[in-house]
Amino acid sequence: MLEVLAAVVDAVWQGTGLRVSVGAGRSKLVAKLGSTAAKPRGQRVNTRSQEQEFLDVLPVAALPGIGPVAAARLREVGINTVAQLRAQPVRLLERLLGTAGGAARSMAVGQDSRTVGPSREVKASARNAPWTSMSPPHN
Repeated sequence: MLEVLAAVVDAVWQGTGLRVSVGAGRSKLVAKLGSTAAKPRGQRVNTRSQEQEFLDVLPVAALPGIGPVAAARLREVGINTVAQLRAQPVRLLERLLGTAGGAARSMAVGQDSRTVGPSREVKASARNAPWTSMSPPHN
């Protein structure tokens, strides 16, 4: 699997000149968090057997939907890591976070029903280049 990810990183570099990080896992969540952990320009594969150990050490704010306010609420009751969040009853999490509590608990165990695909239309693309290699603007 790492060879495939390395090939993707290389293909993007060769095709666009952009440096990317890539993650793989059994869900979009685990793949995305793996990609973040691999920055800069790395690859990370989280197998099913590695997944929970990887997630457990992350701060709760690493989970989608846990912003600064939710993280502060969780901190107030001693929940700082994904492992600590995972250990809580869903009812407590729903009391603290509302309906997002159940989703947070699911993500803490690596469950993510979101599909992988383009999340928005690409409006523009740019490539960084030194000024000396750029043509002057035409009027």
